[in-house]
Amino acid sequence: MSYHLRRTTNNSETSTISGNNPSNNNGGTIMQNIYENRDFYLSAFLMASRVDLLSHRRQGPITVFRFENNNIVKKLVDQYYAMSGSVRPMQYGTYIRNLKSILHNALSESNSEEQHVKQNSRRHI
Repeated sequence: MSYHLRRTTNNSETSTISGNNPSNNNGGTIMQNIYENRDFYLSAFLMASRVDLLSHRRQGPITVFRFENNNIVKKLVDQYYAMSGSVRPMQYGTYIRNLKSILHNALSESNSEEQHVKQNSRRHI
């Protein structure tokens, strides 16, 4: 059984958590949970907080960003919307520019539905 949980904030941004119900006994593969959102700056915040962007896809004029869903991501999303999260300002700016570059390259290279992201290790930042 699959599920989607949607969260809408005061500024009409919607985040989605999706995946397969771990109690599925159909013999199917249990897929990893995915956190999806359409908030560009939240995505940059998550990346600056050392969360890997798994992929992104276009949904009409909107880009949907996909991250692994875990307790760390949930905590960071809550901190972001509560305005209590913190990252290094220069690092945040770097990931804003990186996301813009990723989106620009994806639009110019291909019109495929979903773009997976190659990432360098950010352990050195």
